Amino acid sequence: MIRVAALSLLSALLAAQGISPDEIRVTSHVYVPKSAHLQVETDVVEIGVVVRDNHGRAVSGLTRENFQVHDNGKPREIADFSLDSTGPAAPPDLSSKPADAEVSDKTAFASKPAAPRPRFIALYFDDVNAKDAQHSNDLKQTQDAAEKFVEQVLRPGVQVGVFTASGAQTLDFTTDLAKVSRIIGSVRPHVRLSETSCPNPYLAYLVVVRHDSTAAGEMAFKCKSRASDAEMTWQRARQLSKDTLESIGQVADHLATMAGTRVLLLASSGFLTATLEPQRDRIINRALQSGIVINALDSKGLYDWLEPVTKNVPLAGPPGLVAAGLAHNRFETAHLGLRVEAMNEPLAALAEGTGGVFYHNNNDLQAGFEELAAPPEVTYRLSFPLHDVAADGNYHKLKVTVLHAPYKSVQARPGYFAPTEKPAETSKFDSEVLAKDTVEDFPVDLGTQNTRLPDGDMTVSIIAKVDVSKLAFSKQGDRRTQRVRFVSALIDSQGAVVAAKQATMDLALKADTYSRLAKTGLNAKLTLEVAPGAYQLREVVEEAGGQLACSTHPIEIR
Repeated sequence: MIRVAALSLLSALLAAQGISPDEIRVTSHVYVPKSAHLQVETDVVEIGVVVRDNHGRAVSGLTRENFQVHDNGKPREIADFSLDSTGPAAPPDLSSKPADAEVSDKTAFASKPAAPRPRFIALYFDDVNAKDAQHSNDLKQTQDAAEKFVEQVLRPGVQVGVFTASGAQTLDFTTDLAKVSRIIGSVRPHVRLSETSCPNPYLAYLVVVRHDSTAAGEMAFKCKSRASDAEMTWQRARQLSKDTLESIGQVADHLATMAGTRVLLLASSGFLTATLEPQRDRIINRALQSGIVINALDSKGLYDWLEPVTKNVPLAGPPGLVAAGLAHNRFETAHLGLRVEAMNEPLAALAEGTGGVFYHNNNDLQAGFEELAAPPEVTYRLSFPLHDVAADGNYHKLKVTVLHAPYKSVQARPGYFAPTEKPAETSKFDSEVLAKDTVEDFPVDLGTQNTRLPDGDMTVSIIAKVDVSKLAFSKQGDRRTQRVRFVSALIDSQGAVVAAKQATMDLALKADTYSRLAKTGLNAKLTLEVAPGAYQLREVVEEAGGQLACSTHPIEIR
């Protein structure tokens, strides 16, 4: 089981080492061994389809003959067809079918409800992406709604896990209501990029990615910024979104190892994923193949994103100033809805692509949790081969049509990215997590500390001290830059990973900070919660150039 505030511990440790926040960015999250991942087939496209009637209920009883799939307008033969049923659903009303429709006899029956299966709900709180002025309030309302929700949903056969984008305040799947409520209540914002900065991430996206000339004019008026400022802001925003997607994917992979009905409930104020669509599509692929539904909740609800400065621009004075003020007002007003849509886009895509629901434009967050907690009663699984699709990585639009059955809506993934020439291979870093060898490309010293918590559980804290003088840093202005990744994993006597967490440090060290750390070493601390017993501690550290430090040590937790 994975505890706690790994990110907070790292931050406190770094502060104790005299490293200022602008010199380091830390992310951490659950680590799932790649061998536990359900491999994504590169020659097959999986589609999860939910068909709903006029009452919003999922329709059961449909067969392969009821579905038609078009790929960029080209009809595809459905190679495999199956369904997941989690409970009673609405049978299709075939009384109004066309007289000449040839429907299989199998279409008319309603699927029998499946026997109750264990339910696993992963509550994912995005604690790093939001608008600063509202973030604490958004998160607090989301936590309050989530706490009330878990009081209702935690029943025999249901387990809930708590996960965060920052990697702090996390809890593995459990039936313990007190633990779940405590961890939910302890979640805190970890905003890493201010939405009130100038330029803000959305404005930087318009300038750098969309090459929007009106946005460039807005940046000049509002921020007095240069193009390089937009580029810097966008790169930071893109990396933050990339880290968030990686974190969501890690939680989905962890959820995939649970045996039962699985729902990932993602609560977020939204983030920008332009240029990251292939990464998002890989998450959808893995979720579909693992039978995971991702439901998303827009935690900002109905919110006024209009900048306060927009309401206060003086419309009197020199003609040039008035014209600039009017142009600013027009820009902010025109992009009010577009900005929210861009922030919400990844939430909607993850939900739609996995047969889930996106709950938004509503301030009743508790109702949102209740609506999103359960997977659809029936999800149809369709797939078709890609033997004639060019391996060029291009995006293909999908359209799924239901034939000979009345329905209100059809929900399915809108498209997919074609494979590239070579599928991604497991990295050396991931391979080393499950290896037993020792690698010493640079020195790393380890220390551990066991702690008994008030509730009787045990934690083990692993401190890795890296000799940064042996790392190759790059120079950016007056800073030395490096990226260091850590994985701490506890392995039982059967060779299974029982707890693991990953942390990443992006360093931009000033000269005096580097000189000090070159003498003292750089410390990173991760804390895991496990049952008492004997384990092997596997530690893998990688720097940006690919050099590794890997070691295995026996450890007793009692």
